[in-house]
Formats: sequence, C-alpha cells, structure tokens
Amino acid sequence: MKVYKLPFGTIEICAPSIAEVTFDEGVVLDEDAVNICHHYLINSLIAPFSVLINKKYNYSFTFTAQQNIGNIAELKAMAVVIGTTGGTLSAKTIMSINGALREKAKLFYKREIGLNWLLEQHQ
Repeated sequence: MKVYKLPFGTIEICAPSIAEVTFDEGVVLDEDAVNICHHYLINSLIAPFSVLINKKYNYSFTFTAQQNIGNIAELKAMAVVIGTTGGTLSAKTIMSINGALREKAKLFYKREIGLNWLLEQHQ
C-alpha cells in the first residue's frame, strides 16, 4: 500500500479506487489543505473513487473547508468512521453544510464496515 504523508495527515491507498484519509490530532484544515488533499486523491486513484475518512483524532475545519471537502466530481462515495459523540456531531454538521456530501457520505462506527461499504460501491 502506498502512503502519502501530508502536512496535516496521511492518505493511504487501500485499493485502486479507494483511499483512507486520516487527519492529524489538533490540525485546523483550511481551503488550501482541502485542495492539497483533493489533488493527491485525483492523482493517486482511478476515478470514480471513494474515500474513507478516519476520524480517530480531533481536528477542525474552517467554514470554507467544510463547504469544499469532498466537492470534486471524481468522488463516488465517502465513508466517515467516527468513534465519539463529538465526531458524530462534527461529521453530521459538515454533511448538512456541504451539499456534495449529503448524498455520497455515510457514517460508520467501525473501520472495516465502512471500508466494506466502499468496496461494495465499486462492484
């Protein structure tokens, strides 16, 4: 598996069309970080692709980043793996703000279940 270390987290390629993104503890993701993340996904995966967001750490987004995360034509589905009530509220807030994610994103409490759901989306 290929892993890209970015200034704000990591992108791990799980399959030709699926990547896992883990943002670092305490980072504040802005529009530039979202653009960098999108760039790596577009250039590392076969489109249409899917992303598993692993919310195992606490981090935050600027409002503009919340509106733009996952707002790329190549994105087929997004699984968000959460482990805390705060993570659930944060993910639901971003999904309500971001029209691109409303139909494409789904919340999970176990990584394996989220990853399996993404694999099913590509069958």
